[in-house]
Amino acid sequence: RNCANTGTSIAERKWLDELDISIYQYRIKYEDNRYYYVDGYDEKTNTVYEYLGDYWHGNLKVYKSDFLNKKTKKTMGELFDYTEKRFVKISEMGYNIKYIWESSNEIKKFSSKLEI
Repeated sequence: RNCANTGTSIAERKWLDELDISIYQYRIKYEDNRYYYVDGYDEKTNTVYEYLGDYWHGNLKVYKSDFLNKKTKKTMGELFDYTEKRFVKISEMGYNIKYIWESSNEIKKFSSKLEI
């Protein structure tokens, strides 16, 4: 799935529904006219939820870091680094972040490093 083009995937929506998250594709402003879109948001706990597609976010347990994503023209290492930097910025803005990799069944809480 490609987050930017399709919005949500069936697996992502199912995961958010299981967690009882009803706010999808939440928009976080980080600069003038620039936004991060996150998969889900819980306003009670100020928690962002992200369902990370292995191919789209660079899961280094699944792909070698130099493997090229043909759609984005970026390596898996670059995609992983971008996702981690994005999480750092969102976290610095005061949001809690919980995420899961597509190929995993373990929900992780982001602190300062993106775990695979």
